Amino acid sequence: MAVTIFPTDLKLDYDSTKAQSWTVTVKTHGSGSVRSQTNQLYPTWTVKTKVNYLTDAEARTLQGFIALTKGGTEPFFWLDPEDHEETGTTLPMVSSGLYQLVMTQGSYVEPVDYADNITVYVDGTKQSASDYTLTSSGGIKFTTAPASTAKVTADYRYYFHMYIPAGKISVSHEYDNFNRTDSFTMQVWRG
Repeated sequence: MAVTIFPTDLKLDYDSTKAQSWTVTVKTHGSGSVRSQTNQLYPTWTVKTKVNYLTDAEARTLQGFIALTKGGTEPFFWLDPEDHEETGTTLPMVSSGLYQLVMTQGSYVEPVDYADNITVYVDGTKQSASDYTLTSSGGIKFTTAPASTAKVTADYRYYFHMYIPAGKISVSHEYDNFNRTDSFTMQVWRG
């Protein structure tokens, strides 16, 4: 599976923000009771950041990445520097032999589309990487399905599926081998 990954060696600004939002409709009835609803199954994740220091080579890598993603409007995978690991996570079964990789936050669970550094266990026994494949939607597909009662867990590094709504990242050349970006926004891709 060919994937496009935001350059992982760039040091994002410490003042970055990652926010979740939901489109919510609220109706207040004459009795004062309130009813709210959303049409979203998962939140919209938005990251606002910038890169304060880029070498000339890193600036070229970033510009090449933006070109590959057609201005960031094509989806890509982004590794959050702090929020990217699951350890011993129970994978929900989608169908016989197919399990979904997930991101957990407290008791909230959201599927992820891409992960790497994957180690899978069935009832606590480590599985060989040749026993399963990673699907294009973040599933673990076993060559031979485990028993339906088996507990399938995994350790992995997951990525957020993102795009750049503005379609650009501006890079300013400050002086020799020193560049920085303006602030830019990445948003979750739900496709």
